[in-house]
Amino acid sequence: MTQLRTDSGFTLLEIMVVIAIIGILTVSVAVGIGRSSKSTRNADRQADLRNLQTAIESYRNEFGRYPAQCPPGTDGWSGQLDTDYACSDGSKEYIIGLVPDFIERLPVDKMLPAGRNDVGYVYRTNADGTVYKIMAMNTVEEDVVLNGPGANLGAYSHPFRSCDVVARIQPTGVADTRQSTYSLCYVLSTGPASIGIEIPHCVSTSDRFRQSYALWGGFAPLLGTTIPDGNPNLTVGERYALKDTTDVICK
Repeated sequence: MTQLRTDSGFTLLEIMVVIAIIGILTVSVAVGIGRSSKSTRNADRQADLRNLQTAIESYRNEFGRYPAQCPPGTDGWSGQLDTDYACSDGSKEYIIGLVPDFIERLPVDKMLPAGRNDVGYVYRTNADGTVYKIMAMNTVEEDVVLNGPGANLGAYSHPFRSCDVVARIQPTGVADTRQSTYSLCYVLSTGPASIGIEIPHCVSTSDRFRQSYALWGGFAPLLGTTIPDGNPNLTVGERYALKDTTDVICK
């Protein structure tokens, strides 16, 4: 049987095999580049949050409080332009007073999911500037730790997890008893004497938890001195401090 050959001496079958191999390699490279791009963007988000945290802490060292947020958008967050959290006065300075003395410019997330506005870099603080939180909200792309199979306790060890679930509430001068099984964002106070249930977006299977990075700092000052309600573990001041703190870092 005579085989069809090209001028270069390759058979048609050989050419088809080469084309198929090139196609497979092209797809593999494209997939690899896509994954690499996502990892790179996630790394950029983490670097941006670290840079913001450094600037925010430097501001506090200078002025004794964390910087204020701009007039907030949705849910009390101030954030980058063209999102639900954009400053209501139209400013792009969603953290007031950082630029240019503490950071050259406020970063923005350059890859926002299409069709969503509840996204981007956001910031919040309390009235007296003792607690703050910054987030890359709903933009994280396929982080292995946050999105891996059965992500739960492992996700809570992520250095950029969006909620704190480490049991570390230690009442002043009192052995940690009742609170030892709770986390900071599991004990959101609904009043001076009550402890709430877990917060939906702080659960590791929540979409927002799996698609967000965050950093936070500070703790609200203690108020009051008495121990009410027959509960010896938290004073009134500690309850209020806990509520004021979680009202920022557990949002």
